[in-house]
Amino acid sequence: MENWISQLSAARKEQRTFALCTLINVEGSFGRPPGARMLVFEDGSTRGTIGGGPVELEVIKTANVFLKETKNGMFEMQNPETGTRLTFFIESFQPDSELVIFGAGHVARALVYFAQKLEFSITVVDERAEMLADPAFAGINTKAKHHLDFLKGFEPGTRHFLVLCSHRHDYDFEILAYLLNKPWAYLGMIGNKVKIAQAKEFLMEKGLFDEAAFAKVDSPIGIKLPGKTPEIISLSIAARLIEVKNPA
Repeated sequence: MENWISQLSAARKEQRTFALCTLINVEGSFGRPPGARMLVFEDGSTRGTIGGGPVELEVIKTANVFLKETKNGMFEMQNPETGTRLTFFIESFQPDSELVIFGAGHVARALVYFAQKLEFSITVVDERAEMLADPAFAGINTKAKHHLDFLKGFEPGTRHFLVLCSHRHDYDFEILAYLLNKPWAYLGMIGNKVKIAQAKEFLMEKGLFDEAAFAKVDSPIGIKLPGKTPEIISLSIAARLIEVKNPA
């Protein structure tokens, strides 16, 4: 595959699920040398080639299995046309998990610092454009919007990690109401017992309270750590994100 690094980077930027298949050993005669590469996407499409014919079809089939099992590993086969032994290494690539933080205050600024090191694609939403101008958010996808305007065009999925830490309780409650019964990997809301009780009351008044769904919300947010500074709170949230993202 010509210019495979740029092709790989493009596929990652597009947030696609794909496998990188690399020919690493040839025992006999084959039309492509070791180092030949091909990308195989979840939808069956490909970029590049590792030789075509029945060999390529078998590698594509195997890559799809690796993608479903999200694994990496060696694959050996024999060319049915020539008997040549071929060895491939197949690597699975999944889209980055997406972290959406509602609120651009002290906790958000500290959380972004940790989340950038944890392979998250990060979005911070806050109606206060001046808060998003903070250097802590440099290079981060920011949305200077009221949360209800942002939510109009937002549909979370199982790759989304959602943190509610806006500057107003009623904002967090409105966001929670929208997200509660949507699909997500993680939903956490900053707050103490009083705020949690108020959130339940808000949902009940709106006819949206669901005991089972609410029980899945991480609130109080994060793992339990001593201390209440924004840095410690954000570290506790980051630890929870890791726990959910990479279960033991």
